[in-house]
Parts: sequence; C-alpha cells; structure tokens
Amino acid sequence: MFFFFKFKEPFIRKFSITGLYGYKNIEMTFNDPVKILVGENGSGKTTILNCLYYTLKQKFDSLSKIRFSRIKIEFNHEKFLEFGKEEIEAIVEREKDFQNTPFYRSISQQLTPKDIAELQRIIYSGKSELEQTKLIVSYIRKLGFNFKSPSFYIYNNVKRLVHEYMAISLEHRLEILDDVLKSDIFYYPTYRRIESALVNFQEISKKLSEINPFIEKIDLSKLFNSDGIQFGMDDVKKRIDNVTDIIYQTTMDGFSSIMGDMLSQLSKTIKSDEIKYNFDKKLIQIILDRLNDKIKPADKESIMAYATSGKLNNPNLNFLIAKLVSLYEEQKQYDKAIKCFRDTCNHYLNDKKFVYNESSIDLYVESHFNNERLDLECLSSGEKQIVSLFAKLYLEIDKSFIMLLDEPELSLSVTWQERLMPDIVHSNKCDFLLAVTHSPFIFNNELEECAQSLSDFIK
Repeated sequence: MFFFFKFKEPFIRKFSITGLYGYKNIEMTFNDPVKILVGENGSGKTTILNCLYYTLKQKFDSLSKIRFSRIKIEFNHEKFLEFGKEEIEAIVEREKDFQNTPFYRSISQQLTPKDIAELQRIIYSGKSELEQTKLIVSYIRKLGFNFKSPSFYIYNNVKRLVHEYMAISLEHRLEILDDVLKSDIFYYPTYRRIESALVNFQEISKKLSEINPFIEKIDLSKLFNSDGIQFGMDDVKKRIDNVTDIIYQTTMDGFSSIMGDMLSQLSKTIKSDEIKYNFDKKLIQIILDRLNDKIKPADKESIMAYATSGKLNNPNLNFLIAKLVSLYEEQKQYDKAIKCFRDTCNHYLNDKKFVYNESSIDLYVESHFNNERLDLECLSSGEKQIVSLFAKLYLEIDKSFIMLLDEPELSLSVTWQERLMPDIVHSNKCDFLLAVTHSPFIFNNELEECAQSLSDFIK
C-alpha cells in the first residue's frame, strides 16, 4: 500500500458544501491524505473540486459563479474556515469601482456593528429589492440620518457598507489559510494543455502587436480564462533549463571556491591521513567534464589517471579531488530530481526516451529508432500531459504539493491510467491528493481502497 501516505495526516479533515446547485449537500471526510472521487459525467465532481481549489487559492470571482449556500473546510488541529456565498459576493463586489460619497462616509463612521448586522439581515432576508429598500430607508431614518437622497441611493450605499463589513470579516477568517497551507497547490484541470496550432496563433498575435502598436496582443490565457491551461511545452522547457542551469552555475562557482581553497592549502603541509579517500572514477569523470575548459584536457587526464592509480600519495591532488567530489555531492539533489523525472517519464513514452547526460548537464528526448533528438512539441497529447505533470512535481526542487486532479485519465491509455496515481504518490512530493474521475483504471492499483463513489458524500 502507499506507505508514505499511511503515516501522514491529511491537512484537510472535512470539506462541506451546502446548497450546491441549490439542492445538493456535500460532506466529504478525509482519513488519509489521498482520495479518489468516482462519478459519472455530469455528477458535479469537477464543480466540487473547483470549489475546493477556488477557496484555497482565494479565487473568489470564479467561486462566486458557482451556485452554493455555504462552504466549510475543517483542517487539522481543530482549525476551520466557513463562509456563505453572500460573503464571497461581497468581496467580489468590493473590488469594483465605487464612489466614496458623503453619505457613505457618514454611515460608515456612525453605524454600530449591531446596526450593520441588522441591515445585513434585511438585505439577505429574501425579500424583494423594493421591500429591502423601504426597510433600510426606514431603519436609517430612525437612526437620525436625514439625507435628502433618493431611496435607491441610500440602499446602494448601505449595501456597499454591509458588503465592506462582510468582506473584512471574511478576510480575517481567511488568514487561517496562511497557517495551514504549507505546500503549493497543483491544480490539474480537465482542459490543461493547448496544442501548438494555438501557440502559433499567439506568436502571430505577438509579432503583429510589435509591428503595429495599435494592434493589441491577444493573451490566450485570458481569452480562455481557465486556471492550469498551458500553451505548448514552454513551461516544461523552462523547468528543465532552470534545474540544469543551477547545476552548471554551482559547478562553476564551486570550482572557483575550490581554487581559492587550494591556494590556502599550498601554504601548509597536508597530512595524507587528514582525509579518507575513496574516489569513484565515474563520478570524478562527470565533474571534470562539467568543468569544460576550466581545466585543460591534459590536466583532466592526469587527474583521472592519478585517481584510478591506487597510489594516492599526493596530498594536494587528494585535496583537489576530494573537493571536486564534495562539489558533486552538493548538486546531488538536482541530479536526483532529473533522474527521477527521466525514469518516471520513460515508463510512459513510446518509441522515445528521456536521456540525461550528467557530464554535459543535458536532458533531452531521443528517438529509439535513430537516436535523433526530438523537440518536446513532437510528443503525443498524452505524453505531453505526463511530462508536464512530472516536470512540475520533480523539477520544482524545493516544493511539495497539494494536488487537485480533474479527470487525470484524459488522453492516457489504460496502462498509463493504472500507473499514474501510484507514480504521483511515490514521488514523495505530494502532501495531499484529491482526484476526481469516471475511469475505473485510475484506481485499478494499490490506491483502490482510496477510491469512493461521489454519491457516498451527497447528503
């Protein structure tokens, strides 16, 4: 079974949605930090996932478009967050332009919290806007406000003030998310990667805007207005480049530091028993290759010959080689991440594979047929999904993730579906995982006991 998760507490204990679509109540409990929700198309599983994601990421404009009454999340250590739909709408409304009128300033300074609560009760009483307006104007007049203003003007200002108080109240409660969210949220939506044709469209748009400043560049991510959508494979390429650049730069910086240490060591005698030497020929060759022209080829050969001779009687050379080995060890977490990414992806790739040349710090895709390098754009749709997912998991080195996966089976063969979730879990980069699916193959593996029908949580 998934031993890593078995010893971890889920950071969410319960997630509840009241009045989803106006008639559904959802109450999900989490005993383990992984759950697979199973439901047919149209069952609402994507909407439930989105409610959780929009809440955790505080994307209230998107959340406000979903029909619900209340949402509650219970975290570890008896912490919880609860709010109503009207509070979300208050925050969204607050972000719109609003003229700070004399009447608004007056009521904001003089109304008490008790008054605000009563006005809020009227606004959300379910009465018509006309009835609300009459009640609010009457209440305001009784408090001694004698502004000679139209009723709708008074109503709009009071409603704005009530929304402001509601927004402030919710913002204070939202501070709990800063305490409980220790991992990045990895949201994997249904429509997640746009193919190259649209990428070309975006490039054309960019070039046109450069030629003619009166032509506005089209931002496809805004056009589609969807979280998690990526265009082409540029994001994956950047992650690969970031990690390999770190290895290269730390190699160069480390070698400069080693040279400084060597100069100080030459001024004193190093005893041969000060350091224990057990040199790995392959490892030394890798680090020497990474140094490129920092060391002359002839000197590299001499160092390799000495390191493998078995006669380690030169203290200064011993010191240099030991430092080079130490430099490699400092980079090990990056090399390990690349190798894990490579090995995991290669389980899925057909007729091709990822190759990692440690010596040249080069990671690329290679064809099985002729060993030709392939661009990431040449991958199939399913291969791109896999590569992009594990690139984020493995190549964002210092991050762990809360993973929210919407129908991860899309574009994947049955075999790939069966191994995907265990591979995610065994990456040890995932602190919490909630996936929604209608495919039985997603949990036809060691995570079967984590799968549960969505209908079990509908109250």
